[in-house]
Amino acid sequence: MNSLSDIGYVFISKKVLALIVVFIVFQPIYLMAQSLLLTPVQKKGWFNHSSEYSSNLPLHATSYQQPAQNRELINWPTFVATSTMITGIYTGLFIYEQNHRWNVPKVPFHFSSGLNAKGFDKFGHFYATKSQAELISNLYTFSNIRSGRSNLLGAGIALTVQSLIEIKDGKVSDVGFDVYDQISNLMGIAWFYGRENSAFLKRFNFRWFYHPSKDKQLLPKGSLTRFIEDYNGHSYWLTTQVGDFIPYWPRFIVPAAGITLNNWSYEQNQSGYYSYHLSFNLDFTHIIPQHSSWGKISADLLNSFYVPAPAIEVYPDFGFELLFSIDL
Repeated sequence: MNSLSDIGYVFISKKVLALIVVFIVFQPIYLMAQSLLLTPVQKKGWFNHSSEYSSNLPLHATSYQQPAQNRELINWPTFVATSTMITGIYTGLFIYEQNHRWNVPKVPFHFSSGLNAKGFDKFGHFYATKSQAELISNLYTFSNIRSGRSNLLGAGIALTVQSLIEIKDGKVSDVGFDVYDQISNLMGIAWFYGRENSAFLKRFNFRWFYHPSKDKQLLPKGSLTRFIEDYNGHSYWLTTQVGDFIPYWPRFIVPAAGITLNNWSYEQNQSGYYSYHLSFNLDFTHIIPQHSSWGKISADLLNSFYVPAPAIEVYPDFGFELLFSIDL
């Protein structure tokens, strides 16, 4: 069984790496072809009778030249610079994690399906994947790439990175490829795509806030990313724009509903309890002018975070906080 697991690990890793290479190499070629090549129009004689599939284009059209104003004129220097920056950041991250998180004796590739920290970490996987996809997509818009294609790049890179992390975890004895983590990653991509294509979902933002808890010092030392496991310090918020439904509502203010994990212990993984909160937050798309790509990317980035504000805990204990999670 061990040999079969090793073969499965190598097979999956190589397949994913091959997909990355294909994606990185052929996506620019495809984009270049789309921007330079000609878009075929209907050849004369394809339809010689009336049909519901008949083209509205003149049948005598023989040119394959796409009008210049309709071409996607990609800014290739910016595209290459963006791709290089993203590749460098992720390469550095993987090297760092290889020397710290994955620098342990390897075991046969295996799966796990535990709910770490009472399942609270799944919120983090959802948030991380959707946020990476959104940020990468926005960065590629500086290259004059249409939103559909920049969304594909963002989603593809984000999901690939998160999947590779799970595959690497699959060879760590006390971790493993977590099926639920990967499902959360996929849900994050689904949220990203749904929100980009739905005016209704655009009203919602999934946000994150972190403030180091008093228990962070109890976590294992030696990694700059150990704050990720300080689950008592994380909170996740869903905000919604209600200005479309409530007259005279200030659109830069949005209601927020949040969830936190409390009294979780690293030694006792299933300890702790959830608490639920109500608050308000800022919608930066109505604060930062949206006339430029910089304005859009700045607002989208800031809207991924919860800004500490007054909050009410509604369960399990009712109470009011002048500034959420911050000791004044």
